[in-house]
Amino acid sequence: MLRSITFLNIILLISSVGNAGFRKQPYLIYTGDNTQMKVAYQLHESESCSIQWGIDSSSLSDSMATIEYGNDHQHAPVLTGLNPGTRYYYEVVIDDTLHTGSFFSAPDTNETTIDFFAYGDTRSYPNDHNTIAGLIVDEYSTDSSLQSLILSVGDLVALGDNESDWDDDFFNPDYPNIITMLANLPYQACMGNHEQSGVLFKKYFPYPFVNQRYWSFDYGPAHFVIIDQYTSYSSGSAQLTWIANDLSSSSKPWKFMILHAPGWSAGGHSNNISVQEYLQPLCEQHNVQIVFGGHNHYYARAEVNNVIHITTGGGGAPIYSPNPSYPNIVTTAAVNHYCKIEIDNDLLSFNAIDRDGTLIDYFHINRFGIKPLNVTLSSHFIQLGSDSLLLLTEVNNPVEHSLYVHAHINDWGSTYADSIELLDDGAHFDGEAGDGVWGNYLGPVSFEDGYSVDIAITDLDADMYFISPNMVQFTTIGPLVVEDYYFYGSDTIPNHGDATLKMKIILGNQGNTTPATNITASLTAIDTVAFVRAESDPAYGDISVGQTDTTSGFYRIRFHDIEPDTAYAYFKLDIASEGHLFWTDTFSVFVRREGVGIHSESRIPREYSLYQNYPNPFNPITTIRYELPKRSEVQIMIYDLLGRRVTTLVSENQDAGYKSIQWDASNVSSGMYFYQIRAGEFVQTRKMVLLK
Repeated sequence: MLRSITFLNIILLISSVGNAGFRKQPYLIYTGDNTQMKVAYQLHESESCSIQWGIDSSSLSDSMATIEYGNDHQHAPVLTGLNPGTRYYYEVVIDDTLHTGSFFSAPDTNETTIDFFAYGDTRSYPNDHNTIAGLIVDEYSTDSSLQSLILSVGDLVALGDNESDWDDDFFNPDYPNIITMLANLPYQACMGNHEQSGVLFKKYFPYPFVNQRYWSFDYGPAHFVIIDQYTSYSSGSAQLTWIANDLSSSSKPWKFMILHAPGWSAGGHSNNISVQEYLQPLCEQHNVQIVFGGHNHYYARAEVNNVIHITTGGGGAPIYSPNPSYPNIVTTAAVNHYCKIEIDNDLLSFNAIDRDGTLIDYFHINRFGIKPLNVTLSSHFIQLGSDSLLLLTEVNNPVEHSLYVHAHINDWGSTYADSIELLDDGAHFDGEAGDGVWGNYLGPVSFEDGYSVDIAITDLDADMYFISPNMVQFTTIGPLVVEDYYFYGSDTIPNHGDATLKMKIILGNQGNTTPATNITASLTAIDTVAFVRAESDPAYGDISVGQTDTTSGFYRIRFHDIEPDTAYAYFKLDIASEGHLFWTDTFSVFVRREGVGIHSESRIPREYSLYQNYPNPFNPITTIRYELPKRSEVQIMIYDLLGRRVTTLVSENQDAGYKSIQWDASNVSSGMYFYQIRAGEFVQTRKMVLLK
């Protein structure tokens, strides 16, 4: 980047004799012209005022008197004739009151390297905002290349139509980090809902709007589009037409959209459907790499069709609890935070950092579109010290560069790390050589913990290295299984036609040493006998080894009024820890028609049946269900791909009824197998897949 780094530590003064004349001390606004910078401030009354600026802090070469505008003692001089990519120092002088700051003018239009910050929802708790601002000040004071600009996703204050909120929270000199940050970084904000009518937002942030409160600007290799979500941007609207034309006319290699209410986030406020319907297609069409939003007070990253949606609402508003199971969510964190984005030619590096300076998320994207897709594991739970995992990923490589691909495995407790090379050679269960599917086996893991898998790619042709973190997770904790269930309330006996029975499920942790934390579980019916009414997944809390826990909520079950009079309803329970699905268990509930005894002849199936095993694929245990309409000599056998018998699960005379048997495949290798039933003259064969 074309920037001086002579001063590694920037001393930012708010100064010398006091700030009696200032109601709002100077803050920077970038107009979109790389030879200009706007310096805005407000006085308590009409006073003579001047500004001086130059590239030498000890001898400022340019100056001018400033003139207030409007009816509230505002000033907004525009410094012109700047050299792009150059540090300038300035002083605003009112009688004996002095305020100093510095900035870098925007980069040259041909510059390929820039850095910037993003955050938002700074309202309500200025102390927290001041903490985040202090971290940003520390960042650019240490590395001058970071003294660029800030993107804000709105909700700057709690009540945007109240002058006191702007005076007491956002521009209050009692919060020196905020004042220093604003004086040294241009503040590029969209409007949030808490800005209310937006009158004061436009008053204090007089950007060169196209109309209402939307506009765009270039900054080096990047194009930024600021959306006004409180002016129509539906189909046929003036704003949507402008957005489409603006994006299509930009030739910048990096494009970003800034708005308040995100299209994809992790709960709190619901996902914004208008963003999904109207803006997402434009992002895909015109290669917008990142959409920055806020509104929900946490950090979240979602990915939709190669567009990354960042929720960065942790600037000072009360923190929400994100739900990582929301659609397209990659990761979340319930913390105050800010984001740092660094672009170096064809590579973008993204870091999200919390108020303690801890990295909470990071990723890389490149302009070539090379990235891992559809990362899968053969199982999300493996037995400690014995099982292995097949890891597969597609790698989108539209430019056909030569690549190295690795998987980095890290445990949640930060005590274990491993790396395996992934190959596209057709010899590592990755399909055919050169088909874009990369794979390999991860050997047994000896630590009981949860694990995250990062995909790291080295582009040999472009000499780039980039990581996509937290692509998939697995665990060696547990397993968690259904220990029991019961119905409660006025109706506790499941009968055909029951409308909404309340079911509680008891889970147990069958692991060795480690508790399973923050457990939720989603229940579905896997046949036509029952229906689970869609509700939020009940929580179980933490479950220690050898202990059980009952859901704090319940599942509502509807049993259909079907034949025969008695039957089994089969259910699947998907069990998650910390929002990640790790375990699946199945169980059955006996259902009868009210008044029919459990030994009724109608309990007998009408015909022979062999059902698909569940789960499938599986590791290492699966359940096989079958039905016998009369007493029969039954054999159930497992065969490999060559037709060799692996084992016999059943070989006996059995009464009529609904049956099930489990196969524990711990001692056989991964692959496709066949299971066959012979009962009387009935023969049926199905296939299943074991993935370890």
